[in-house]
Amino acid sequence: PGWIDYSRTGTTHGSAFPQDTHVPALFLGSGIAHGETYKRTCIRDIAPTMAQIMRSPYPNGTTGKPIAEAIQP
Repeated sequence: PGWIDYSRTGTTHGSAFPQDTHVPALFLGSGIAHGETYKRTCIRDIAPTMAQIMRSPYPNGTTGKPIAEAIQP
């Protein structure tokens, strides 16, 4: 532990391999639906998901879409 290997794509991230593209996310709290999904989502989807859960406007420049499976109906 404690070492970083730099490359042109950052700290060894950016490959098409599952260890770089499939990262778990956990949502917990009021307004969060129970369950899990294996639907492909993007990091851009986190901000609009949280905004919808909190019933607040989307942040400026939002390009993602809410993760419907995470939001309680």
